[in-house]
Amino acid sequence: MAKVTISSVIDAPVEQVWARIRDFNGLPSWHPRMIESHIEDGKDAGTIGCVRN
Repeated sequence: MAKVTISSVIDAPVEQVWARIRDFNGLPSWHPRMIESHIEDGKDAGTIGCVRN
């Protein structure tokens, strides 16, 4: 099976990066190709095991 690994260095303070990406359902607010997203079964984005669709 093929395996792809991508690594990158983000030139920003960790607090700034984490504030942007910590919202599990927040991709549409910062990712240009993500138009919409929702958490299945009405769960909170902070719930362990929740599924983003």
